[in-house]
Formats: sequence, C-alpha cells, structure tokens
Amino acid sequence: MLSDRPISIPLENDLVHTDHDLFCSDPTSPCHEQHDALDSLAQHVQDGLLTPDEATRMDTRTLPTSGQDRDTFEISPALEESSPTPLSTHWIPLHELIAHWTAVDTLLLPAPVAPLLTAIGHALFALSRETRALRLYTLAWQKQQWHAPRAVTNSRSQQAVRHLHEAAHHWSRAAFSLDSLLPTDLDPQASARARQLSRIARTQQERLWALTEEVIADVETWCAQQGQDKEVSA
Repeated sequence: MLSDRPISIPLENDLVHTDHDLFCSDPTSPCHEQHDALDSLAQHVQDGLLTPDEATRMDTRTLPTSGQDRDTFEISPALEESSPTPLSTHWIPLHELIAHWTAVDTLLLPAPVAPLLTAIGHALFALSRETRALRLYTLAWQKQQWHAPRAVTNSRSQQAVRHLHEAAHHWSRAAFSLDSLLPTDLDPQASARARQLSRIARTQQERLWALTEEVIADVETWCAQQGQDKEVSA
C-alpha cells in the first residue's frame, strides 16, 4: 500500500552546527572533512606528543561553524603565532600545514606566480624533513628504551637534528620567497594569503629552532640516564 511507503522530505533549511553538535547527519557536509584530522590529534595525545589542552588549542578554532566562508584562509592560531604558554613539546601534527600549503585552489589563483611556487616547494621540503626527523627521533627513543649502545641512539638523534636544521632552513627560504612578491603580482586577496603564509613560515622556523634544542636536551638526558644505569649495575 502507498501509505506504508516511507515519505521523503527534502531538507530546505541550512544544516545546523552548534558548539555541542559540530557534525551534522549529512555525510557530504564539509563538517565531516576534519574527522581524520581529529583522529590524528587524538593519536598524538595518546602517544604523548601533545597534551589535551594543546590539541584543543590547535583544533577547535578551525572546526566548521554555521555560515563559515570556505574560501577564507582559516588556520589554527598556533601555526601562525608563537604560543605564549609553555608547551610540553614542540612536535606537532603536520596535517593542517600540509593541507594549507597544498591547497591549489586558494594558493594559485588567479594565476601561478613564481615566488609563490618556490615558497610552496620549500614548505613541502620542510614538512618532509620534519616528518623524517620525527621518525628518526622515535627510533632513537626506542633504542634508548631498549638500552641499545649509546652510539646507536646518538646516530639516530643526530640525524634527526640535521633534518630539523634543514627543515628550518626551508621555512626561511619559503618566507623569503613570499616576501619578494610585489603588490602588483597578486590580487588583494591572494596578497593577504601570501603575507599570512609568510608569517606561518617564520613561526614554523622559530618552532623548529626550539624543537632542535628540545631534541638535543632529550638526548643529553638519555645519555645521563644511561650513565646512571651503568653505575647502578656495576
């Protein structure tokens, strides 16, 4: 019978997103695009790379809200400005940085510009170097936990430091390329994005300087701990 068939009611109103319901029931809504990002942040908290408060500061300001203009260049404040509060670590998830530096629709319109392309290249090199540094640092930590010879731990950590230095250099080159843009090279909106990217690049360079010092300090602590363990076992 026709009366037994479900009735489809088209949704004419805007999808509702509130502070308590950030994700609507429509799987095609933009609000669902950051599920993976949230999962990544949760994993970094679980791994001890971020505190819950740091993850919240990085993520909550970029969640989609009702009426948000998707064409604006929204980014977590922590990526554009140095944090005034002490951080437990300067390692951060890189997914948001990667997404912004590879957003072709927003970075290359109305037309590609050589300095901007150069900056994007340096930014991707920086992100690649930091990704490799994190892998090496993790391996060094594992070797230290397994009481591997100091030379093995030092080798991994020194490689991590070298990659962090290279990453900081690439961020510096990215900012320099963006700062070389002339007012006539881009339209006003694109120029504003380029200036913001320059600030982001310099902030990341400063973060990597601090991260390098953090890694060096960690290695010194590991070495001191190994020395104490040897004295106890002797």
